[in-house]
Formats: sequence, structure tokens, C-alpha cells
Amino acid sequence: QRSVCAIFFLTIYFCFICNSPSSAMSTGTPLAAATTNTMRIQDRLKPDTIVKVAYRTDEETDDNLNPTSNSGDDPEYILGYWAIRGLGEPLRMMLSASQVNHWNVMYDCSEVYQADKAWLKKEYNPFMNLPFLVHCRSKASSSSSNGDHGENEPKDRVIAQTNAIFTYLGRQLNMLGKTVDEESKCEELLCEIMDLRNKMVEFAYNSNI
Repeated sequence: QRSVCAIFFLTIYFCFICNSPSSAMSTGTPLAAATTNTMRIQDRLKPDTIVKVAYRTDEETDDNLNPTSNSGDDPEYILGYWAIRGLGEPLRMMLSASQVNHWNVMYDCSEVYQADKAWLKKEYNPFMNLPFLVHCRSKASSSSSNGDHGENEPKDRVIAQTNAIFTYLGRQLNMLGKTVDEESKCEELLCEIMDLRNKMVEFAYNSNI
């Protein structure tokens, strides 16, 4: 009986490995498709509009923040949302207030977003939605001549869901308080404001009210 259980779990394990994105080469996937994952996210996104915001150059640094990018073509963060203010605007304000190099990528129609969502959901985050945030941790300067990244290269991080992005940026940009109590108060206010926002949206868009 133990042998049967062991074989069962090993079968599940190997099925999972063989169907994971990292095993593309072993399952007969063409080389071009298998190496797509080595491209940086900013090189693969195809939104309707990209606004590149650059505050720092090579000579400028800020010890209070994470290492900054060198130019507008090498952002530290990418924020994706519809081409409206909505949920994306306060996140854009956070990035601008912190003066970090970032991109605002904006989608005009669902078809364009769905094309980017498909591979982002498969390779980076199963909870993909708008807005989304990309923390660009792989840099162009560390790429090899063929565009591939080394094994030790940190992978770009993708965060979805509005409140998760708020708190992630808050921690990264030193906007979430300096103590546990302050952090808790910021999170309480975030949830309270989101409740108020939802009521206002309901009032604005519900014709029966």
C-alpha cells in the first residue's frame, strides 16, 4: 500500500514538473518559445500607451530608497492600468511623489490587455488583474549579448490587486510608517478609504439610487 501511494505521488510530481513553464525545453517546445522568458517584462509588454517617467540619472542616488534605474528606458517600477484615473491614479501619485523612475502603461481596450495578461498570468502571477505592478529587478546592464539573464539574476516581481500594490509600494518607498503601530494605522486607513470609495462608485454608477 505504501508503494502504491509513493508511485501515485511521484506520478503527480513528474506531471507537474513536465507541465511547468521551466520545463519547456524538455517537452519539445521550440527554442524561440522556450527562451522568451529570458526577456525583461518591459521589453515584452504591448500596451496602447507607455508614459516613461524619469527622475534620476547615473550620478543621482537616494540612500533612503532602493537602488534606482539609470534612465527612463530602464524603470524600477511599471504600473499597468486602463487609460483612466480610477484605481491607478493614487498608485501613480505614490510613484511620482517618491521620484523613482517608472513607466505608466495604459490600455484602451480589453483585447490589448488580454494579450499581455495571458503570459503575465502564466509566468508571473496567477492573480493577474488591473491594476498590476512590476518591480523591475532584472536590469539591462546585467544581460548577456543575446539578451539572456544569468541564473543568479533576480526575477521581475509582479503584484496584482489594488490594496496589495498599495502596501507593497508603501514598504518599498518608505510610505507605510516606521513602526508596527504606524503600519497598522496605514493599513486600517487604506481599508477604510477603499470602503468609502466603493460606496461612492456604487452611488455614481447605480441609476437606481
